Amino acid sequence: MSKNRIKEPERWQLRYAAGSYWLLDMKRGNENRRTPLSLNQAGAELWRLLQQGTEEEAAAELLCLQYRIDRESALEDVRGFLAGLKSQGILIEQF
Repeated sequence: MSKNRIKEPERWQLRYAAGSYWLLDMKRGNENRRTPLSLNQAGAELWRLLQQGTEEEAAAELLCLQYRIDRESALEDVRGFLAGLKSQGILIEQF
């Protein structure tokens, strides 16, 4: 079984500004620095859960409770969020 892990966790900070959540790249210098990622409230909550090491199944269960959605939809949302972070090199899988 694989586990998702934030690559360079000290590099990323979640902030709330202008009515949105933003995932900021705090890497110094311009080289390889990424533009801020806009997250909705659910994305911000998922980010916090990732920081705590929460597995995707448990994160989906929490979304079910918080947003009153079915388990399959929540799991699909979690997996989509994780896939987006992986495609940008923010998240990696450990086996």
